[in-house]
Amino acid sequence: MVNSHPRGVAIVVATSSILSLLGTAFIVGSYVLWPRIRTKSRLLLVCLSIADYASAAGYGASAFAILFIGENFSKEQKFSCEFQSVVTTWSSIATFCWTVALATHLYIAIVRNAIDYAKKLFPVYAALCLIIPTVVVICAVFSKALGYAYAHTTSGWCWVSDRPIFPKFSSSDADAQESRYKQARLFWMLMAGKFWEISSCVIIFILYFLIRRHVKLQTKYRGDQFITAGSKAAAEKADSKMIIIPVAFLFLRVWGTTRFIIDVVYAPQGHHQSPGYEPLMYLQAIGDTAQGFVNFIIFCWHTETVRHLMLAGLCCQKATLHESYSASESTSLLHNKAASLRQANHHQQQSTSSQSTSSQSTSICDNKHHQTNGLKDTKRIDTTHASADMDDSQRSLPSPLTTNSVVNQV
Repeated sequence: MVNSHPRGVAIVVATSSILSLLGTAFIVGSYVLWPRIRTKSRLLLVCLSIADYASAAGYGASAFAILFIGENFSKEQKFSCEFQSVVTTWSSIATFCWTVALATHLYIAIVRNAIDYAKKLFPVYAALCLIIPTVVVICAVFSKALGYAYAHTTSGWCWVSDRPIFPKFSSSDADAQESRYKQARLFWMLMAGKFWEISSCVIIFILYFLIRRHVKLQTKYRGDQFITAGSKAAAEKADSKMIIIPVAFLFLRVWGTTRFIIDVVYAPQGHHQSPGYEPLMYLQAIGDTAQGFVNFIIFCWHTETVRHLMLAGLCCQKATLHESYSASESTSLLHNKAASLRQANHHQQQSTSSQSTSSQSTSICDNKHHQTNGLKDTKRIDTTHASADMDDSQRSLPSPLTTNSVVNQV
């Protein structure tokens, strides 16, 4: 790495990239091997993991080249540098897009209570997440904006060139040319990553805040619908995920954004004068390359269903039925329970004209009456939030439990 970049940064990049490659490979492999966890939200996670895999591969390849070939590899091997920049720029923008798509999917499914509609939006997500980075990269390549950049705002890998082409500009004034180059470089640093990174951070925080607020409100006002202690535990896990996901994303990306801001502010004075230059370089080396591994921790190890399947596979044991329930299966059980409550209500209405004298019949009627009251309370609350064309089965669905199952799909 040039410009006094320590080789230790390359070691950090290589290590973090390997962890991300392993983490993303597991996420994709688990989706292929275990059909019971194949939900739309996890399919979005798989697409995100593929983009993370490409990013980690590009960053890792650059780090290994510097370690084993030489610190001037990126500068001397122009084609390799530009190719790595194309791959990592495309995959990074795709990562931001897929992360926003996953947050949007959860928001529509949970807050808007439109699970089927959210599932139908997958082709739209896929089109946007492929088209946006592709268009940006093609434009950047034709403008010669990607390549060797002295690692001013990266941890050694190639990104935006210091000399991108500015169309229809020519001047004999060296200062004017240099100013235009800086403007072009700032523009492409935004378009080739930072604009999408900052925008995705803002969108993700807003969406996950709204989701978490919805989950908390449902838990507070409809907490009587929790059937077991396990349901309450699921609600707590769902709430923790709504905190962990945006905080982890911000923690990983804030170092690169901070260096970008410092680069813009301190560029006229020289990069060596910027505060915290070397520590931020190490932190960015971890943050920009570790998202695949962090996603593995959050969406695999922190997800009980996947963790049980993973541990069962490592121990060469068959997962029990209780351990291997997926979120979709849990949702199916909730629908069945709601149907049972509606059936109990129907039988109770038919039996109101007759009274049983036996103690056994009295006990059964009391139980049915209790279930009927719970169902009526559920319908009364749901009616205030449901649209006019909602059928009776939708209004009686236990919202907190369904919400938790959707969140815990990932």
